[in-house]
Amino acid sequence: MPYRNEILRRTNIVIDIGVFIGNTPMYFMLKGVNHVIALELVPFYCSLLIENVKLNKLNHRIESKCIAVSGLSCILELGLLSFKTLKLT
Repeated sequence: MPYRNEILRRTNIVIDIGVFIGNTPMYFMLKGVNHVIALELVPFYCSLLIENVKLNKLNHRIESKCIAVSGLSCILELGLLSFKTLKLT
């Protein structure tokens, strides 16, 4: 997998969707990526993600967003929770 590490070292920005508490954004930082946009839908995980980024002093390199990703721009309702979606085209 050395070729993957080389690709990551040459990558400036990664958009990571469904990051849980931030494990993969931290991995990308270790591999030399300059900036990660970390997107997480679940509010509890998102709060842990934000705290994790702060504790690791990566606020300037990991941009945490509590948002869903969809092909539509809409409000997504799942049970008692409602989420704003980010339309990717």
